[in-house]
Amino acid sequence: MREAFPLPALKIVLVDFAAGLSIWDYPDCAAPFWRLYWNAAGRGRLGLGGKRYALEGPRVLLIPPETHFSARAESPMDHLYVHFLAGPPFDRAEPCVLAASASRAELAALRALADAAEGLAGGPDRARLGAAGDGAPRAKASLLAAGLIYGRLAAFPSSRLPGSAEGGELAARVAAAVRASLASPPSNAELARELGMSVPSLERAMRAQVGLSLHAYSLRIRIDEACIMLRHTDSTIEEIAEELGFSDRPHFSRTFARLRGESPAAYRASSA
Repeated sequence: MREAFPLPALKIVLVDFAAGLSIWDYPDCAAPFWRLYWNAAGRGRLGLGGKRYALEGPRVLLIPPETHFSARAESPMDHLYVHFLAGPPFDRAEPCVLAASASRAELAALRALADAAEGLAGGPDRARLGAAGDGAPRAKASLLAAGLIYGRLAAFPSSRLPGSAEGGELAARVAAAVRASLASPPSNAELARELGMSVPSLERAMRAQVGLSLHAYSLRIRIDEACIMLRHTDSTIEEIAEELGFSDRPHFSRTFARLRGESPAAYRASSA
């Protein structure tokens, strides 16, 4: 039986809490994942398209992937931030900064998440993707973060999302199949067979609903995963290329540069 109300896929990449953060000045923070920001103390400011968004007090800022915004600390901040991926239709949300005051219940959850994040990996280390650590605190942080994220996504303006729910379901199924086999990417024929469609029908549907060919959509998913691994893991570029099904580092680097406009090494250096 098909699930009547499936939850959008969610992958939490990073949960971190930085106390006394004063050096936070970035002219362009675009990345292929969502961000959720909250300050327990201090003041920051984000900029997008001539608008400024204060980060202080009860305000929570939610930023979709590929949003070209600037970020700056205006005073030392106790800063909570979460990086995550959300499945269709949220993977194609319109770039923006969504600011809203947290409710009393959300503030309690944000404080609890900040405490949990600060305690992970011995305090100052980031709760990075695949990091070792006590399973129970990490699970608690994941649950707190997921609750906050789903609440914010539920309030995300539908006008900033692609309109086809059917297209979102198809893209979600393709994305799930690709992510389930990143090291050995499925062919178009294998994807079509798994979805019970012919290759031409699936190609037409993907082009109509997400604006990309099946191959291009699959490749985008793998390069987005590469960005996360470059930013949030210590894997070498050769290891990342292998884990994502590229024949070698040069093949991976050429593809990455074509889609992201810079080499994997340059992307990692700019994200440090």
